[in-house]
Amino acid sequence: MVLLKLCDLLSNTKLFKDCQCERGPGKRRLLRRRQKREISANQTLNGNTEIHVPFNLVAGWCLEAEALPSSHRAGKLVALRLLCESTAAQAQGPGAPSSCNGRPHLAHLHLYLRALHHGLTGEDRSVVDVLVEHAAPRYLSLALEGHSLLLLDFVHASTVVLNSSDMGPSCPRTAAVTFLGSLLALPDGMMNAPMLQPYPHQYNTVSCPDLKEHVLNIVVRVCRREGAAAARCAGACALAAHCAHLLATRAHCPRLPAYVTCLLQMLMMKNKTIAKIVSDAVLVLADYTDCIVELYPGLAEKIIKWICACLAQISNSSAREAVKPLAGSLLLCLAEFAVRCGPARLLRACDAGQTVLLVIFKVLYAVMNGTNGSDIEGLSLPVDEDFDPNIQLDNLAPKSTPASTIDVKLWAQTICSQLVLYLGHWPLWSGCQISSSVCEQHDSPALGAELGAAVLAAPHVQLLRLSDATLASFVELPAIEPPCGGTTPGLMTSDRQVRVLLRDICGKACWDASALYYDPSVNSSEPLEPLPLPPTIDCPRDNTLSSLPPPLPPDLLPDYKNSPPDKHQLDHILAYIGHTSPEVACGRRLDEAGASPLAPGAEDELVCALVAHGNAERQYLANRDSDEECEEGGAEAAGAGGAGGAAAHSRGLVAQLGSLSAARRPHAQLLRRSDRLLRELRNLDQQRCRETHKVAVIYVGKGQETRNEILSNRCGSPAYEAFLAALAWEVELESHVGFAGGLRGGGGGGVSAPYIATLTLEALFHVATRMPADTPDAILNKTRHLGNDEVHVVWSEHWRPYKRDTLPTQFCDVLIVLYPLPGGLLRCTVSRKPDVAVFGPLWEECLVRVSCGAALVRGAAFAGGRAVRATMPLYQHACSERARDLDALVAHHTLPATFETFVTRVRDPVPHAPHHVPHGADQSSGRLANALIDHGAAWSGCEPHSVSPRPTKRHGPFKRPPQTHNR
Repeated sequence: MVLLKLCDLLSNTKLFKDCQCERGPGKRRLLRRRQKREISANQTLNGNTEIHVPFNLVAGWCLEAEALPSSHRAGKLVALRLLCESTAAQAQGPGAPSSCNGRPHLAHLHLYLRALHHGLTGEDRSVVDVLVEHAAPRYLSLALEGHSLLLLDFVHASTVVLNSSDMGPSCPRTAAVTFLGSLLALPDGMMNAPMLQPYPHQYNTVSCPDLKEHVLNIVVRVCRREGAAAARCAGACALAAHCAHLLATRAHCPRLPAYVTCLLQMLMMKNKTIAKIVSDAVLVLADYTDCIVELYPGLAEKIIKWICACLAQISNSSAREAVKPLAGSLLLCLAEFAVRCGPARLLRACDAGQTVLLVIFKVLYAVMNGTNGSDIEGLSLPVDEDFDPNIQLDNLAPKSTPASTIDVKLWAQTICSQLVLYLGHWPLWSGCQISSSVCEQHDSPALGAELGAAVLAAPHVQLLRLSDATLASFVELPAIEPPCGGTTPGLMTSDRQVRVLLRDICGKACWDASALYYDPSVNSSEPLEPLPLPPTIDCPRDNTLSSLPPPLPPDLLPDYKNSPPDKHQLDHILAYIGHTSPEVACGRRLDEAGASPLAPGAEDELVCALVAHGNAERQYLANRDSDEECEEGGAEAAGAGGAGGAAAHSRGLVAQLGSLSAARRPHAQLLRRSDRLLRELRNLDQQRCRETHKVAVIYVGKGQETRNEILSNRCGSPAYEAFLAALAWEVELESHVGFAGGLRGGGGGGVSAPYIATLTLEALFHVATRMPADTPDAILNKTRHLGNDEVHVVWSEHWRPYKRDTLPTQFCDVLIVLYPLPGGLLRCTVSRKPDVAVFGPLWEECLVRVSCGAALVRGAAFAGGRAVRATMPLYQHACSERARDLDALVAHHTLPATFETFVTRVRDPVPHAPHHVPHGADQSSGRLANALIDHGAAWSGCEPHSVSPRPTKRHGPFKRPPQTHNR
C-alpha cells in the first residue's frame, strides 16, 4: 500500500507491470477531483478556495497514457476520461480570478488538442467512445483556443458512433447527437475557419463552409431512423431549436418545411414518450405562426393537418395511461396553431374538399367521444419509407410513473369551446383575462357591491341553466350611455338592455343586447318609399270561396278555351262524364267530394276563418298608411317594457334564443335561488379557466456562490434583462387582473413581474431581481416565493457550475441553468428529479442561439411543469376542476318544472303572492293567460301603456325623426 500511495503521488503509473493495477490511481484521482469541485451544504468551498488540484501533475500522466499499448486499454480509457474532465474543469471560462488560473496553459492545449485529434480519428472504437462521451458535449461551450480546428474530427467521430449498430450503454449516441445539435447553433462565419482533416497523424487544414448542411443531414437522419430513444429525442430538440432560430430571425430557408415535416413524422412514433417530447418541441414553433404564414405559405395548415391525423390515430385509445400525456400535448398544439392561424386560413378547402376548420372539429368530436377518427376525410398523409417509427433501445422512461390525471375527452371539449369563442378574435385586447369579471350586481346600485342576497330578490335578474354545462344569467338594465357603454352605438335602440352572463367550462362571458327599432342610416328628411309588393299581396286574391267563378254547365265539354283559369279541370271533366254517361255515376255526382273526416260544422268554421282572413288582408291594405303613422309610438310603448314588467326584454331574448322551444325543454331549466347558489357562483368565478404556471428566475452574477449574495441582486446584466424582456410581458402587479402567482402589488412581491398568457395557459415568473431585498425579512420572503416553485430557471454568469443545493428547497423539481457565452450563444443544462419524466425542447448540455433562447426556455419550463404535475396523483387540471364544480352546481340547484311553470318564471323571475285568486284556480295557468293577453294587447293597437314609458335613448350622432304623436 505504501508503494501504491507513493506511485500515486508521483503520478508515475508506468511502475505498475499489471495493467489492471493501473486503473486504481486513475479512479482515485477522479474521485478526489469530484470531491474538490463539489460545494458543501454550507455554501462554501471545501477547504481554501485558493488551493486547487495539481492539474499539471495529473495532465502529464494522462497525456503519456495515450501511448500505452492495447494491453493497458482500461487504464488508457480512464486516463483519457480524466484528461477530458480535468481540462473542462480547468477551463472555467471568462471572469475567473487570476488566482484560479481560469484558462489552461497554451502548451497543454496543444497537447490536449493533439490527443483529441489522434483519438477521434483513430481506429480504436473504445477511445472514440470515451472522447465523444466526455469531451464532445462540453467542447463547443468551453471555446478553447483553437477549438475550431477539431470540428471535423468531432463530426467524423459522432458519425462513426451513430453509424454503429452498438446500442449498449457504453455507446455514447446521445452525446454524439448533442454535439451535432450544438454545432448547428454556431455562427455561420465559424464554418469558414480552418479545420483539420479527420485523418490520424496528419495536420492538413481545410475550410468547410457547407459543414452545417452536412450536420443537418445527419440530424435529420437521426430523427428518421435512430434506434436509441434518448439520442432520437436529442436530435428532434436540436432540429426544433434550429427551426426556431430561422423563424426568429426571419431567415428564409428552402429546407425548413422539410425539417418541420420530419418533426411532424416523429409524432407518429410508436414510443409515446418520444412523440410527447417532439410535441413539446412543435408547440414552441406555435409562437412563430405569423412568420410561418408569411414566409412559408401552406406550412401552418400542414402542421395542423398532421396534428389532427395524429389525434385521429389515437382518439379511440386516448384513455390509456401511456397515451394520455401525448394526447394532451397534441391538443395544446392544435389549439395554439389553430387560434393563431385565424378563420381566414382555416376556412380554405383542403385536398378532400373540406376546410381545415371542419377537419379540426371532426377530430375533436372523435376525441370527445373516444371513437376511431382514422376514417375522417382529408387526413390522408404521405407514406415515407425512410422513416422508422420503432426504436431498439428505450432509455427515456422512468422506472415507474403514476396514473395520469389528464382527462383527454374534457380537454378536447374545452378546446372545442375555446375555438368557437375565440377563433377570429385572438389575440384579445386583454390577453391576461379571457373570462369576464362582470357579475349580476354590476350597474345595479340597489344590489350592492357583492354578489349577495339582494340578487336573489331582484325582479330583473333571471337565473337559468341552458344546458348541462352552461349557466346563464339575464339581467335587464337601463341602457348605458356612451362612452361608458352602449350596445349598438349609432342606432336607434330601446331605453333598456339585457345583459347576458354565460358560465361554462371556458369561463364567464358577458354580452349586452338591446332591441333595434330604427336604422338611422336613412335620412329622416327624405320620404320613405314603401317596398314594392307582389300583386298577389297588394290586392287580395279573387279566388277565395266567396268570389270563385261559376261552374260550367254539365253538358258542356270542357277545354282550354272555356275553362276558368283558377278551377281544377278534373271537376269539370267528371261532371261532364256523369251527365253524358249516367250509368257510371251510380246515382251520385262524380265531381262531389267524399265524406269529410271532420266533425259536422268543422268545414263551415274553416270556411269562415278563411273568409275572415281575407277580410283582414283587405283591412290591412286599406289602413296601411294610417298604421305607419303610429308605428313609432307603438315601438316606444313596446320598447319601454312597461307592459311586461322589469324582465320584459329578458323574456323576449330568452324566447328569441329558442329556450322556450320543445327541442330545448330537456336542457333549459330554472335554478333554485338560494345563498348556496350564490356561494358556488362566487367560487366558480374565482377559478382560472387556463392552466397556470409559476417559474422562478434567478440571476447569479460573477463570483457569487452563497445564497445571500445571489438573492441580494437587485438587477442583472444587459443580456439578462434582454432575456427577461423576450421571456414574457412586464406587468404591474398592482393593476394586474390575470394570474398573479401568489404575488401582490405593493407587498414583498415587488412592483412588476414578467407574465405571459396564451389560449391554454397563464404563467407568471418569480424574478429574484424584481423582488425587494432591503431587509433580512425581504430576503426571507423572496426565498419562500422562489423555493415554492417547481421549475427554476437560473441565469448564471459565474465561472463555476450552479448547484441545486445553492438554494435549498424541497421543490425545484426541474432546474434549467443558462450560461451566456460569447457570440450570442447560451449553454443550457437541464436536471430533473428521478421521478420526473423527460420533456423538451431543451436537452442536457445543449447550445442554443439567444434569438430563440427565450422561447425554448419558456416552452421547456412549461413542459417541465406539466411533467412535475404528472407525478402528483391527486392533481386536478383547471378545466377538470371547473367542470366538476359546474356539474355539482347543476346537479344541486336545477329546479325541474313544467312548461307552464317555466314560462311563468321566465316572465316573472321573482313571483309575488297573487291577490284575489279564486279557490282552486291554477295560478301558473292564470299567469300564462295574463302573459298571452298582455302580449296581444301590446301589439293590438298604438295606444301607450297605462304606465308612462321612459323615453328611448339615442346612440350616435343621428337625429330622431319628428314626432307625430303625443306621449
